[in-house]
Amino acid sequence: MTTLDQYTVSNTFEAIGRTGDTLSNAVSGLDFYNGCPCPTVLRESQNLIASLCTSHANAIKDMEDVLSQAKALIWEGKAGEAFHTDVDGAIVIAQTAGNGATTTARFIESPEALL
Repeated sequence: MTTLDQYTVSNTFEAIGRTGDTLSNAVSGLDFYNGCPCPTVLRESQNLIASLCTSHANAIKDMEDVLSQAKALIWEGKAGEAFHTDVDGAIVIAQTAGNGATTTARFIESPEALL
């Protein structure tokens, strides 16, 4: 097992060095001698965030479908009014969350995300 105290950080091109003969799983595959791993890590992070945004948007779409069905229920009286008020509030929250997922997905693919 590898511990963090086996790594040293410096201001040189070799950002991480180890006192042993091989790199741990945490840094395997990153070639510190032939280039910076940052572009690879950035792209993987962008892909992960984009995937999460898509998953989130799909879940929100399903929620909005269910809430639309609930809103169509005919229920009179104080309990019905309270129910419909809660459904309306949940629809607003779902729409806000969906907009957030869309905005995040657009941003993560934009040039500004690379700054």
